[in-house]
Amino acid sequence: MNQPTIKESSPFTPGRPVPKEFFEGRVEEFNRAVQLIKKTAAGNSENLYIAGERGIGKSSFANVVKSFAEEKEDFITAYVSLGGINHLEGMADKIFSCLVQDNQDRSFFGQLKQLFKGHIKEVGIGQLSIQLDFTEQDKKAMVSGFLPLLHKIFTELKDRKGILIVLDDINGLAKNQDFANYLKSLVDQNAVSRKPLPLLLILCSIPERKEELISMQESVSRIFYPLTLSKMDDDEVEKFYQRAFKSVNHKFDDRALGIMSLFSGGYPVLMQEIGEATYYQDQDFTIDVEDADNGILKAAKIVGEKYLQPKVIDAIRSRAYHSILAKLVKGGTIRSRFSKEEMKKECTPDEIKVFDNFMRKMKSLGVIRQGEKSGEYQFTNLLYPFYFSTHAKYKKPLTWNEY
Repeated sequence: MNQPTIKESSPFTPGRPVPKEFFEGRVEEFNRAVQLIKKTAAGNSENLYIAGERGIGKSSFANVVKSFAEEKEDFITAYVSLGGINHLEGMADKIFSCLVQDNQDRSFFGQLKQLFKGHIKEVGIGQLSIQLDFTEQDKKAMVSGFLPLLHKIFTELKDRKGILIVLDDINGLAKNQDFANYLKSLVDQNAVSRKPLPLLLILCSIPERKEELISMQESVSRIFYPLTLSKMDDDEVEKFYQRAFKSVNHKFDDRALGIMSLFSGGYPVLMQEIGEATYYQDQDFTIDVEDADNGILKAAKIVGEKYLQPKVIDAIRSRAYHSILAKLVKGGTIRSRFSKEEMKKECTPDEIKVFDNFMRKMKSLGVIRQGEKSGEYQFTNLLYPFYFSTHAKYKKPLTWNEY
């Protein structure tokens, strides 16, 4: 009896920013970010707002921009995830902690550590690990003296061209009026100072959070250069898969990559989940259509378990709902937006009888919401249409020719 092949490592990173060596596409957007880095290095501080749907790759893109600033322009950098933080003191704590932690392998780390020597709580042995401990009074002082402290860091760490700080996952802060006003005050204070700090501040959020910030402080739209990430095209997705599988010496069938690309819908979060599931489903180091089919099925199960509410999964066990959800796949394309009239035209008489109940159920569960146009609806999370479509379409393992 043949033993299954055990693979120790995967080139895919679901749930984490993609490593820069596997980053694909976004050329125009990346070039614009590079321009802002160079302008900041030349003494003209800039600010960038990266917006996009959940799973579109905002964190990965910001991480690649950060790496460029660090490696090519010698910036001091920090990537700061602010999930669960809804006040300025918590933000300041995370920013300065990350400034120390993210630069442990840089030549200036000794100087940086010295600047915070009174707050270092723990230094790990072996793989270097730093924990910083700030009192509540320290945190308040860091909020009020944010720019002077950054100036001190920049001045002490000589020969650096600038500071780049990424603020990601700002959901809690985006609803905070103090945060909106603080951003404007920070940018204005730096702009009118005698010697402005070469600071590039990058915010990342879904479009709704950006609109909330602008509604509380209109200047946010003026002081941040807007950059919206959209879905990747099929060619970019297939190049990503080619590079990933080649990196681990796997051969691949172009038809398999085609179906993986199709079901990912151009969303990086799905590219990663499908890629990893397919990689581990394969047993002969050649990715074929059967591997892709099995990988997509496995990825759908993982997405359901990791991201979706049990109540939502229970709701689609209804045979009638299941058949309506099958309509979401049209010509091989997952529809993230649809109209009631459009859907009803495609439903059978039996499906039409339960359609309004189906819509009410999906809205009550937070699966869909009203779209921008009258009568249009959209999914609140791109993972819903992927899960539903896969669940409906793959009633059995599907071959490319059957699709």
